[in-house]
Amino acid sequence: MNKKIVLIMCAMLIAFALVITSCTKTQENNNDADNAEVTEISENGGEEAADGSFEEQICDWIFLNAESGTLTVRIPLNDGEYWESETQGFEDDFDGEAELITSSDMENSEYAASFRGIKDGTALIRLSLYDYMGISQEVRVIHVNIADGMITGVEFYDEYAGVAEKNNKLVGSWQDRTSQRAVMTVYGNIDFTKLSVAIHWGSSVSESAEWTMTAEYDAERDAFYYEDGEYALVTYLETGEIGEKSVEWSGSSGYFTVSEENNVTWCDSKQEDSGEFDFERIYAPEVTAEEFGDKYFSVIAASEQGTAGASMKNALAACELISFADASQVWNMDEAVLRDNFYAAYMSLDDDIKSRFDENYEAVFETAAEIAADPDGMADVLSDIGADMDTVRRLSARDDVKASIRTLKFYTDGIMSAEQ
Repeated sequence: MNKKIVLIMCAMLIAFALVITSCTKTQENNNDADNAEVTEISENGGEEAADGSFEEQICDWIFLNAESGTLTVRIPLNDGEYWESETQGFEDDFDGEAELITSSDMENSEYAASFRGIKDGTALIRLSLYDYMGISQEVRVIHVNIADGMITGVEFYDEYAGVAEKNNKLVGSWQDRTSQRAVMTVYGNIDFTKLSVAIHWGSSVSESAEWTMTAEYDAERDAFYYEDGEYALVTYLETGEIGEKSVEWSGSSGYFTVSEENNVTWCDSKQEDSGEFDFERIYAPEVTAEEFGDKYFSVIAASEQGTAGASMKNALAACELISFADASQVWNMDEAVLRDNFYAAYMSLDDDIKSRFDENYEAVFETAAEIAADPDGMADVLSDIGADMDTVRRLSARDDVKASIRTLKFYTDGIMSAEQ
């Protein structure tokens, strides 16, 4: 065999060895990728999943897998928080439908959930974050496009604080720092989505100027807007009831904004000097956890359902609830203090009281609502428990008492939901 043939054969053997080595290293790298949960983020903002498929990163918490047609969210999670996912039953203009495949909380540090398409069109995915009290803290909304049963793209996404959380920033009592004569009270409805606002300027003991409106939070403009502003001059009787009311104008529009320093400014289309008001918060005194336990939770737990005299016991507990709402003014407490004390009170209850409270509270609140709506219609049962009808009528008509009852029901529903 001549030297030329030998050299050619040696070169071929070396090349073959290099190919084998390269293939071995490639297989090792592929095995490493299979064992990893997520590899490095690619240059175009995506990730390679464990199965080797590619995930496009839409934003820092949304990932779309085009091969499987699934969408995944990954969101950091703090202790005591939990997310809930909803995918249908909302606005009529969503013709598509998605469904939740899997969700998990990984070591209480991340919420991960995956979704797939089950009906072609545009579908809505809504994620709601709740705190330990079951109160909505944040909402994340995703609109996805679905074709052939696969999620093919993200049309829209947004994240914003829960409406109740935003509205709670305005709910309460405020005083104008400039004049020291104007007081604004803001009450929330049962789910705190709409706010009743009243600004009272006392010109004398029996006369005042009053502005009223119904405001609603606008997430895009981060302000509370209204379109039903009314201005009236009011005279009061010695009993505190309205004697005369003269409406000067109505139908104004405007908004309120809450600053980082927790002051409120006002702008109204008809009240030219509205921008001169500068409201600062006035909080009600703190209700301690012990007071919540003794005067709220234990009182309702003592009302027995399905027994002889249950209606009288409910009426008695409802009257004590109304009295507690009046005395505590919880609607105007510092929100963080209210939530901490309310939760601490509930967690301090023994299992028996918790169970009886859970069984009774809805019936007691229903009775309280019936009393507030028509005290005279409940006169027979109220007379049987020795209630003072004048006091019941007076408290039932007051907005601050109604607001406190709504606040107690709101936080109670939240804590019951969180416990389930």
